[in-house]
Amino acid sequence: MERNKLQKLLMGYNANQNMGIKRLLAAIKTNEYDKLELTVIYAQILAFYSKSSNTQQIIKLFEQYKKLNILTDYANSIDIYSTVGIAYGKSDKHKDAITYLNVYERLLTAYKNGEINTPDLQYRKPVFVGNFEVAALAALVLSYDKTGNSDEALRIHKIRKKLITPGWDETMLTIGMIVKNEEKTLEQCLESLSSLRKNVKCELIIVDTGSTDRTLEIAEQYADEVRHFKWINDFSAARNESLRDAKGDWFMFIDGDEIFENTDEIEEFFTTSQNIHYNFGSYIQRNYSSETAYSDFAAPRMSRILENTKFTKSIHESLPLTPPVIYFKDYVHHRGYQGKQIHRKNSRNISSLHIEHAKDPNNILVVLQLSEAYMTVDYAVAKEYLELGLKLSQEKKIFMMETIFRAIICSLYVRQDQTQKAYDYAKESSKLYDNKKIDFCITADIYAILTISASKLKKDFSEISDAFEKFYKIYDFFSKTDVVSADKMVHTAIYMQRDPSSRLIAGFVNDCIDHNEFIKAAKYVKHIVKPAKSVNFTDSVSYIKPYFIIMFELNDYSDLSELIREVVESDTTDDVRIFFYRRLLAQITILKKQTEIERSEDSENDEKLSDNENKAPEYIFDGNIINRDYIKILKESIDAQKEGTVQEDFRALALALDKFYNHGGMTDEEIAENYSTVEKITPVCSDIFPLLALFGHNLDVIADKLDDELIYAVPEKIVIYGGVIADIITDYTSKIDLEKISQRQQLLLLNLCLSILYSLKEDSKFDPETIANIISTISACYLETVYKPEVINEANIEHMILPLQLGFY
Repeated sequence: MERNKLQKLLMGYNANQNMGIKRLLAAIKTNEYDKLELTVIYAQILAFYSKSSNTQQIIKLFEQYKKLNILTDYANSIDIYSTVGIAYGKSDKHKDAITYLNVYERLLTAYKNGEINTPDLQYRKPVFVGNFEVAALAALVLSYDKTGNSDEALRIHKIRKKLITPGWDETMLTIGMIVKNEEKTLEQCLESLSSLRKNVKCELIIVDTGSTDRTLEIAEQYADEVRHFKWINDFSAARNESLRDAKGDWFMFIDGDEIFENTDEIEEFFTTSQNIHYNFGSYIQRNYSSETAYSDFAAPRMSRILENTKFTKSIHESLPLTPPVIYFKDYVHHRGYQGKQIHRKNSRNISSLHIEHAKDPNNILVVLQLSEAYMTVDYAVAKEYLELGLKLSQEKKIFMMETIFRAIICSLYVRQDQTQKAYDYAKESSKLYDNKKIDFCITADIYAILTISASKLKKDFSEISDAFEKFYKIYDFFSKTDVVSADKMVHTAIYMQRDPSSRLIAGFVNDCIDHNEFIKAAKYVKHIVKPAKSVNFTDSVSYIKPYFIIMFELNDYSDLSELIREVVESDTTDDVRIFFYRRLLAQITILKKQTEIERSEDSENDEKLSDNENKAPEYIFDGNIINRDYIKILKESIDAQKEGTVQEDFRALALALDKFYNHGGMTDEEIAENYSTVEKITPVCSDIFPLLALFGHNLDVIADKLDDELIYAVPEKIVIYGGVIADIITDYTSKIDLEKISQRQQLLLLNLCLSILYSLKEDSKFDPETIANIISTISACYLETVYKPEVINEANIEHMILPLQLGFY
């Protein structure tokens, strides 16, 4: 057939595509064209349908083309394989997409290298080269990524990037910083970037705006380039200097007082194909208000470098947020607003914000930033800007911003201790969200403040509970999912943060306890966050106390082992361990020792007692048989802890309690072995001494573990034997030779007896004369053992400890 017939078809298509495509479709149904001509016709048809994204039609036509068995690699085959590859990718048939796009990539490379010069070029040249090539490569990147081949996805992405930006050297990330007098934190900041810079091809550009300390010296040790920029009271201008001529595919900006905990997720983002799917990113800025208290803010700090990537605003500068956005869990420690610094920095920012506000009075973000700055400077002015922002957001119908302003107004009333106003405004605002789906994190603040204010005002518990449940639904949703609310990059919700939310939950749990709602309290008590550093006695006890109350009230000790683990492994003080131990074994207050089991006429009691005939003697507390399970759980929980996380004497005490009460006691040799790894006994373990005395062991077995300071502290720290300590000591001292025990034990017994006398009340069951006689006997033994006879006189005795004075007289 004459070649001019195909030329006429193509000329007709170029003159009128809609009419021309119909003629081309008709042509492939005839037998008038050879394989070369059919390749040209199919290439033109598929290219036409690619414009309308008619994927099903493209795939259908390609299946027809395959049946022709045209194996020759024509130049126009480039368009056929690229078009169908893209279509398969859009249809989520990624393996097929990869197959055909690989053929396309091979043919395209050969074509560019001049290796394909087939006759079909006289009719038509392929279009999926140059700019159109980008679309085909994007489809190949996506398909590789969807099938888990991230290395190939990244390789093709880099090829595509070089087409868009000729000369790109595969730098994935430009890190930009502006600094001035940052010597205190800059080196630590730059060190925290070392892993990222090692594992990702990136560049670091530092712009100095006039440092007079060692900042420049430090910057030059780390940066790829250090630039100098004269400060003109415009943060965006300085930031844009760090962005100028950036080589990276992405740009990230960080401040010199921000220190990454780690950069694991960001590194993975750039070393895999994740980064091809996003245009914007944020990492977490952990802002500290004290050494341990902080709030997390989703800082919008990363952007793919696009045509419009440029900083705007002279203060609180930002880059255009171009979706889709990725939210990294990697975070920086930021102490720039800690303590008094927040007041100083907000005061500094206010003047710049006023300039921005004058430029555009209707800019809601600037109004928000002004109100936030004034929150630490002047509540009255802050309120004015909050009301202005609320009005603007309502006029512009920006519901997210309206929610933010409402939440901050609630918070302002709380800061001013205006509980009634906080309650009224939170209740009014909550009505806007009661029947809505969860949209914004910030809504949690409104319900949280409603909960707190309703509790303070002693409102009906049902109202407090309803507000809290609505708060918790939002808190739980955003805590458990990767969904990130858009408002997080505008304003940080106070009660979505760890410490404030934990205090709110703890407060509600205590409200539940006060209203005897123990089942509801048990539901939420697990979500109270353990204090980061349990060195504060009040915080630690506040964390532990509700657990015990709920356990005892519900008679459910399923969480006791975990609670023991948390306490014994924590870095808490001994006072907290004592409190914990005291509460744990509070019910084991022994009233009297039963040397023989007396059978009861009550058959139920008979059965209980008969089960224990072959065990150690039973001990009565508050009219019930001792709860062995407490001791068992204590011992097993401590045994399960890692070596070195539990005080050795605390571990030894738990083992002793278990042996004495659950396994028939211990011999002197076993006691000595049990305490062989214990260097000294701490106050929390003082119960070991009355325990030994109770079971008839000489306290000298472990008296050498008792230091001088503890000898005087022991009486105050005895937990489970307090009510019967007089009986225990009386019985013990009657069975031993007081002249033969160690001086250390003599002092211990003297102080125990003195403590017993101090506790004497009208209803006390012990005989004070008996205790006084014990003091007299032991002190006489001690004086005769320690002092020469000539120094034991009235003048010298006044300088000795009180028990010795009592014994002397």
